[in-house]
Amino acid sequence: MRTRTLQYLYLQRPLISLILITILSVVCWIGMGNFYTKGEPREASVALSMIKDNNWILPQTYADEVAYKPPLTHWLMAVFSMPQGEVTPFTSRLPSALAFLGIIVVSFFLFGRKLKFTETYLACIILLTSFELHRAAMTSRVDMLLTFFILTGLLCLYKWEVREKVTGLPPIIPILLGLAALTKGPVGIVLPLLVFGVYLLLLKYNFRKIAGKLTLVALCAMILPGIWYFFAYKTGGKEFLDLVWAENFGRFLGSSHLNISYELGHEEPFWYNFVTLLGGFIPWTLFLFISLFAIKYSFRISGFKTTWDKILSMERVKLFSLVAIIVIIVFYCIPSSKRSVYLMPAYPFIALFMAQFILYIAEYRPLVNRIFSIFIGVTGISIVLFCLTTVITHIINPVEMVGHFTKYQKILNDVEAIRCSLNSPKILYTFLICVLIIALYILFYQLRKKIT
Repeated sequence: MRTRTLQYLYLQRPLISLILITILSVVCWIGMGNFYTKGEPREASVALSMIKDNNWILPQTYADEVAYKPPLTHWLMAVFSMPQGEVTPFTSRLPSALAFLGIIVVSFFLFGRKLKFTETYLACIILLTSFELHRAAMTSRVDMLLTFFILTGLLCLYKWEVREKVTGLPPIIPILLGLAALTKGPVGIVLPLLVFGVYLLLLKYNFRKIAGKLTLVALCAMILPGIWYFFAYKTGGKEFLDLVWAENFGRFLGSSHLNISYELGHEEPFWYNFVTLLGGFIPWTLFLFISLFAIKYSFRISGFKTTWDKILSMERVKLFSLVAIIVIIVFYCIPSSKRSVYLMPAYPFIALFMAQFILYIAEYRPLVNRIFSIFIGVTGISIVLFCLTTVITHIINPVEMVGHFTKYQKILNDVEAIRCSLNSPKILYTFLICVLIIALYILFYQLRKKIT
């Protein structure tokens, strides 16, 4: 059962509704507050140097450091900033926000034609509301743009196998992978091709054919970033090559023959990646936790051959998604340097399986769905009341209140930015609070009518 409004949004204009939700929840907010991490001003300063010094190859950052990383994200920041002549938080975060919007659209097309509509739509909603992607979409960093190009490249590789059985070479594939490499280096080429190669092996393609095709794709994809690397080498010389080796290969392989330190402050054990995934999918990990007490467990262990046959008999898009999840996570478990944003290319594929599980729980264990909905509703009401109290009475100082629980400066800066926006509410913020109130009304209306 659905209301007419929800039927229209879900069934008649699903992609448009996803785009509107993304704009309202992300793009409208990226200009709020100043830079609040050490990484954001570093990236923005590269774009500022491009505009002021007209150096688009190896610009200087603060402290006269050379920006040796591929510059596609900074080029976009600079282009968005040129009309007003300065780099602002909004223009520096805009590439990440637009890339996030692109990820939602690409995920919709990747899953939409092969799977049930409800699975596809819910998977996109999970991506929209997951903590890690939402946070990364509102920061001026390179990882969201890299995720967009990797995901779009994987989509094109998947369709290449489905439609043409890996014959010929669609030019869009090396272009996308080349743009990924121009965003953050060779990983933009290596990782998608590694996923695709393992997938082709499971489909029993000839190994020589796989190696030949992937080598061809890699060589073609290196053309775009190769042009930049050539001019960057002419500008930076051997020092530039040493930095490129350290960034892309040295800390991955553990090499130290250049006497360059690869300890970047985020060295973690292998299980760190799994912990960040649990945190990155908040609030949906709470739903999964509640469901653990509602499902029936079977302790029958199937044989390896039976399990393997089940995996190979999965729908193609789900098999491809499973391969992508495993390869990406294993790939980033190898280097000692680990960060939560590295795993973002796996998020759309994980969201697909989460959506399938959540729909199963909603149908056969609806109580879990209602408990989770009530929790989200109560949380939403608390946020609205807190915001109204802060605006009207000024009795509550949110920064001081949060400061009793954490001294982490980034969190305190986030709270301060929100407090400042509420003290002088703009039409946009007031409108969004009204939207939240309407959403809460719809939620409790559905709960009262027992609409799942």
